[in-house]
Order: sequence, then C-alpha cells, then structure tokens
Amino acid sequence: MRKRIGVKALMLLFVLLQVGCVRDIDLDQADEFATEQDVDLDLIYFTLDSQNFTDETGTIIKPVTTQETQVELFDDEFFQENLEELGLYVKIENTFSQEFITTLNFLDEDGNMTYSVQINVAGSTSDQPVTTVYDEVITGQDLDLIRSSISISIATEIIPDGDPVSGELNFQSKLRYHLTF
Repeated sequence: MRKRIGVKALMLLFVLLQVGCVRDIDLDQADEFATEQDVDLDLIYFTLDSQNFTDETGTIIKPVTTQETQVELFDDEFFQENLEELGLYVKIENTFSQEFITTLNFLDEDGNMTYSVQINVAGSTSDQPVTTVYDEVITGQDLDLIRSSISISIATEIIPDGDPVSGELNFQSKLRYHLTF
C-alpha cells in the first residue's frame, strides 16, 4: 500500500510540474527589446611649446597652430543610427603666461564646418599649470550636425601679452557617447 501511495504521489507531482511550468510566450516582445551603452573614447591629445609659435629669437611668427584628425567613428552606419547623445570633454593645461583661444571645428566630407566649439584658455601667472575644462553634452539638432562630420580641426591661437613666449600647452579630449540599440 505504501508503494501505491508513493507511485501516486510521484505521478501527481509529475503532472503538477508539467502543468505548472507552461505559460504563453509572447514572441512579439523581441521587437521591444533595447539596450543602452555608454562609452568613453580618448579623442585627441597633443602638447604645444614655444617652438610651435615662435622663431629662434622668440618672435611670434605663427600665431595659430592647426591640427586635423579624421574621426572614423562618425562615419560608421551603426554609430550614426544608434547615437542618442554625445559628450565632449576637453582639458587644457597651460604654463604659458599668454592666453589662448582653442577652436574645435567639426568638418564634413567637403571640409565645411558643421559644428564649432571655442574655448578660452587662461594664462599662467606663476609657471604653474592653469587648467581649463570644457564639458558639453550634445543632443538634438546639434547632434545631427556632428553626425555629418568626419573630421575635427583644432586651431590654437596664442594671444600676445608682451612677455616672452615660454611654456607648454597640454591638450586632452574625450568623447562620451550614448547608444541605444
């Protein structure tokens, strides 16, 4: 008799497990799935010194130094379709006594400016680095302008102050982008 109760209990448990684990699966929910990703990307780094602006006598002969970098990320179709916002972070350390104006121009395939950022960099009064930070989150129409860019041109202009031109300008930049796919 005990054996019959054990077999009946086992059969009942088996039936309950089979019925209890069944539920309808909505396969249409797969279309509603989305994931988000935030990524930090080192963009452009460089250091300028007095030789980038002056001749051997210290006379300013080139007040503006320009560097251009292709950004292949902007040309990627997946990136273009899924980009929700873009953070631009720039840190500039200056030991020159002179102030600078640094302009970042985002350029399209034809070299036309699509978006521009201007950063005023303070001069140092004690040969100690003075740090200037620029941090912007770009969305909406401005983001659409950047989407059409394939390169970035950075122009650094020295503002003469009568003092000898001596020091370093350390430029560091990052992109933080948010993708939803």
